[in-house]
Amino acid sequence: MRQLLKSPGFTLTAVLTVAIGIGGVTAVFSIVEAVLLRPLPFKDSGSLISLHESVEGDAHELRMTAPDILIFQRETRAFSGVGGFIASAYELTGAGAPLQARARANDRFIASSSRDRAAAGAHIYPAGR
Repeated sequence: MRQLLKSPGFTLTAVLTVAIGIGGVTAVFSIVEAVLLRPLPFKDSGSLISLHESVEGDAHELRMTAPDILIFQRETRAFSGVGGFIASAYELTGAGAPLQARARANDRFIASSSRDRAAAGAHIYPAGR
């Protein structure tokens, strides 16, 4: 302790280094926890799959259209349910600085399967969320 009081420059450098290290580890853990560790807000989320369309010979996945999703909902027996969503990005202007926002619209199946009560219907939220 005396050594730390004798050299305040070293002490300040050591304290700042430890503080930055703790802050960095906390930030990385928060991101990993939010993206990888927290369960999805759906009942039985381990059985969710994502359906895409593709063109033979093309490696790119294509989004399914709303009519395709309706056909899957009506005609498939392979899944307990089929749902869809549409996500969009907007820039809202008016009073003050423009706000970048994302919007999402879900169908009834996704809304009824979600543990998140806000999942029903359409939502607009800040782009950073």
